Amino acid sequence: MPTRPLLLVLLVLLATPLHAATPAPDFTESDFIGGLTYPTALAFLPDGRLLVTQLGGELLLVDGGTVKTLITIPVCADPADGLETGLLGLAVHPDFPTDHRIYLYRTVADPGTCNPPLNRVNELICVEFVDDAVDPGTLLRLLSGIRTDTGYHNGGGLRVGPDRKLYIGVGDTGLGDEDLPPGMSTNPYAQDLGEVEGKILRVNLDFFGPGPSIPPDNPFVNQAGARGEIFAYGFRNPFRFGFDPMTGRLWAGDVGEATVEELDIVTKGGNYGWPRCEGNLPAGCAQPGDIAPVFTYEHSGSGLTGHAVIGGAFAGGGAFAGLAGEYVFADFGDPPDVAGAVYHAPLNATRDGLGTPAPVVTDVEGPVDLTFGSDGALYYVAHLAGVVRRVAATATAPACAAPADCVARLAAVLPNPVFAATPAARHVAVMLGTLEKKAAGAITRAVGASGRKRTRQATKARHLLAKLLTTAQHADAKGRLGVPLATVQDAIAGLLAVLPA
Repeated sequence: MPTRPLLLVLLVLLATPLHAATPAPDFTESDFIGGLTYPTALAFLPDGRLLVTQLGGELLLVDGGTVKTLITIPVCADPADGLETGLLGLAVHPDFPTDHRIYLYRTVADPGTCNPPLNRVNELICVEFVDDAVDPGTLLRLLSGIRTDTGYHNGGGLRVGPDRKLYIGVGDTGLGDEDLPPGMSTNPYAQDLGEVEGKILRVNLDFFGPGPSIPPDNPFVNQAGARGEIFAYGFRNPFRFGFDPMTGRLWAGDVGEATVEELDIVTKGGNYGWPRCEGNLPAGCAQPGDIAPVFTYEHSGSGLTGHAVIGGAFAGGGAFAGLAGEYVFADFGDPPDVAGAVYHAPLNATRDGLGTPAPVVTDVEGPVDLTFGSDGALYYVAHLAGVVRRVAATATAPACAAPADCVARLAAVLPNPVFAATPAARHVAVMLGTLEKKAAGAITRAVGASGRKRTRQATKARHLLAKLLTTAQHADAKGRLGVPLATVQDAIAGLLAVLPA
């Protein structure tokens, strides 16, 4: 993913002390857990504890400031390959702890030793985490044989989608990629539907026999010569990605070559143009049917610049209530010359376009993964510093300009049933969502009416919002709300303040 081998980077960093990251105005930052050795990915458990992977194969449990090594998984982690070989990705089964599976993405010897490049492959595996322990005997190889021709562009992103399928980011192996101008690379895999490299894959969480089962609605399941696991193709290195909880859309960061970084909304069967296109360059590179990036930025010039995009996550309530619904992503930078950074950006009204990004944190020592906790705070991995950090937004949400704005804000901070940790929490989320939709309908009718009809619909909306608040309070008391109650209360109060009389 980085544009230069990390071995060189580390040698320089040994002689140059790392500087702490710098929060932008309206943000505060603190170390959540330090003393890690090249952490690569993180994921929260439903009870608020944190899982962290390290490049060398360690799966860690962070519980109240205590770090426990659950298992050290065999990997090939070559320092000359930087953070691109080793234990790279992590996801938790959505029914945990009822289902104990933890999914991981690693580089491993196959066969024999880790001699590059022929004796290494990337693979999807899972282990079972039961009673605060992982039994090595539960390790299963689900999808193996994924190439790592050069040691670079291995991908490794793992996320469970709102459809309860596991999505896997696989890089193009770096073959044919020599820091060339846009359109000059010659990677053989990204456009080949017979290969999984340079793709985002989609598989079932439940499997029988060797390997995961393939969803029958995957786009290329019945196409001769195509791999059924493929969901979308034409990527260079979709290293990290996440789902918009409001729309279910998959947003991915695809790491560029020497010129352009890009953010994509990934759709079923979509072709994202690599290697003929890097972002939207060169001019005229796209072929009919190609899907253009949602947002691009270059390695130099004016405005936002960077060197390796890290796809992100979406802000909810709590510690990021003022930015609820916004997209947060990172750039690894090009250390030691260019530090990494984390950014936030608003989405347009249809949530398929990105506004102008602004910094959350700058001078970051290699951000490689980020997510939001149940407290609404942003947690990110600073790979080169060996730290997971917590970021909160200090700015409060601005007053709503119109009822429609307040309705959107309330919808953004309510729990999404897709990501509920338990059936009871899922039921609560569905109830709250139903009440919100009914209230939104009444508000829309009130705004468009006059006289008694306006008053009647506004009264109905207030009744529904009061019922929504009571339901949220009862759920919170039983530990079933899943989002900060204060954020829901603030959103409802803001909406009540602008309702028609």
